[in-house]
Amino acid sequence: AAEAWRPLGDPARPQIDGERLLAQLARRRDELAGWWPGSGFEDRPELLEAGSVLCPLLGTPAEGWRRLADPRAFVERLDAWGIAHPEVAFTRPSSVLGWLRKRGGSRGGEHVQAADTAPDDASPGAWYWQRWQDGVPMSMTLVCAAPGRACVLGLNRQWSQPQSGQPFAYGGVLGPVGLPGRAGSLLQGVAERLAAAFELRGVVGVDFIWHEDSAWVLEVNPRWPASAGLYALQGGLVRAHLQAKADFHSLGEGM
Repeated sequence: AAEAWRPLGDPARPQIDGERLLAQLARRRDELAGWWPGSGFEDRPELLEAGSVLCPLLGTPAEGWRRLADPRAFVERLDAWGIAHPEVAFTRPSSVLGWLRKRGGSRGGEHVQAADTAPDDASPGAWYWQRWQDGVPMSMTLVCAAPGRACVLGLNRQWSQPQSGQPFAYGGVLGPVGLPGRAGSLLQGVAERLAAAFELRGVVGVDFIWHEDSAWVLEVNPRWPASAGLYALQGGLVRAHLQAKADFHSLGEGM
């Protein structure tokens, strides 16, 4: 469906080459209404900031990505906005049984390990520990608009597909699925608070655990999530992403 594509890295090394990206934006900025980052920028807010100077960033601003990539800033924001999350520690617990070891600014669950089997090589600030939370792994697919408004497109069931050294690697998503009781209003409130806390814009995803009528937020993906492929809006989901700020109220009419 694309009119053209440009390589932004070495195919043998799945990572965006920042210099190539900035060169493309500088070369083509007069032709572009803006640029829309996808996966691969979770731990590179400085690259998003540099790119936004050259060409408007269509979606969550770089500062929102930065807060989400920093585990301390992420948890502090969740606490400040009254959003439930599993217990988190920033130094290795004396007993790691029942804890996970995670790294901020990562994606796809590839970094998540059971803390009792993970190597004890954590450098300060690089890793953090999250207590295991029982429940069903799920996600929300949202369209967010300023200031702090969110439209929940649907809820999804997630699962992992263990790989060598990656027991919690992302495996897939199924949706939309329903939840009983007050889930809809509760999750709508969570979505609106997350949108405000992290300046979320456009189509984004939120990973959470559903347990005993409560949502425990794990991570927020400030970009187009895999679950977006499960949903459609009148006029197109891409158009909804691009028009989220200006035309938020019309989103619900097109669902």
